[in-house]
Amino acid sequence: MKITALALLSASGLAAAADITLEDFSAPVHSWRQVNDPVMGGQSTGTFEIVDGVGVFDGEVVDVPSLSAPGFIKVQTQDSVAYPDISACTMLGIQSKNLDEYTGYRLSVGNERPPVGTGGGFFTAGHKAPFTVDGSNTATIPFEALSTAWSDATGDIITECADDERVCITAEILQNIGRIEVWGEGRGGAVHLEIEKIFASGCPESTVSATAVVTEVGTLANFDGAHSWYALNDPVMGGQSTSNLEIVGNEAIMNGTVAIVPALSAPGFVVLQSSNGATEEFENLSGSSHLEIKVRSFVDYPGFKISVAADTFNWQFASFKANFDLVSNGELETVMIPWSAFSNEWNGATGESTCPADKDCTPADDQLDRISNVGFWLEGSEGDFEVEVVSIKGVLVVE
Repeated sequence: MKITALALLSASGLAAAADITLEDFSAPVHSWRQVNDPVMGGQSTGTFEIVDGVGVFDGEVVDVPSLSAPGFIKVQTQDSVAYPDISACTMLGIQSKNLDEYTGYRLSVGNERPPVGTGGGFFTAGHKAPFTVDGSNTATIPFEALSTAWSDATGDIITECADDERVCITAEILQNIGRIEVWGEGRGGAVHLEIEKIFASGCPESTVSATAVVTEVGTLANFDGAHSWYALNDPVMGGQSTSNLEIVGNEAIMNGTVAIVPALSAPGFVVLQSSNGATEEFENLSGSSHLEIKVRSFVDYPGFKISVAADTFNWQFASFKANFDLVSNGELETVMIPWSAFSNEWNGATGESTCPADKDCTPADDQLDRISNVGFWLEGSEGDFEVEVVSIKGVLVVE
């Protein structure tokens, strides 16, 4: 086995900040429902629907007659689909359009109750913060701006995280936030928010430190002829994605376009795929902790994924898959993805994990000795791409 010290992270692309998608309404993973203020005769009303890849939140916040103060409307997730771990990130983000200049938007995650004595209300649950959207832009909310101590009458924060660490969001909660709510609250007026994406930002490309020792365990791909590869374009329901693939100088050079599938009104996919696993054997990756990908990307494409199939020939729907991001500056990047980030339960239309929070969908170590298929995906986001894949390996990272 080859042992190297991991260094020069910025040169390899590992130090760059990245985004982690929590929900993309062009390919939604979660179920959503809209809720009106039910308390003491509240008369605020709203609707929510996903139209052409955008979550449209409409309605009006009006005074609750018995309180002579504005009520609320909100849209929230309502499922048990696990969220990705965002504990290494620094902020939440929402990409949206505010067409009515409404000033009472809030975003909340989770369902944590406020500690006693911090001022939260009877109905207060979750970490919440206001955000402002002018026209069409991306609003960001630093994690330290979130608080569990907010008024259940107005949505305004009563105790700031900076003043009492007990109301701050914790790393444990950020490992799976459990719920997202977008509110129009505490301010009267017409609501019309078009939400494109909700995400975490300021996330490291890898949690591997500069002093970590990386041991090469086995190689899945270095394009030296040991395995056969082909490019597959989305074949389902009239998919129109296109690609070109050449293996040149032990690198897979691929470009093309991930296009909208007309029948689904959602993006399709392109995948660089190994051939039939029944006739090819891959090296044993048991004992590895991460999958290492060396790749150059020349176009800023947001939908990179990698998959390995083990104990199944149904690579299309039963492989272990994970997301990753690239800087896409044309330089060689090294991406380290822990096996704990992979899931063999994912949405067949988007590639996003659907693994329940109480289930382990990651590959067992002995399954890494039975890998039968490998896929490098461009999926779930419309756009052009141009990549040069150099290698895919299993490595053991020791901090």
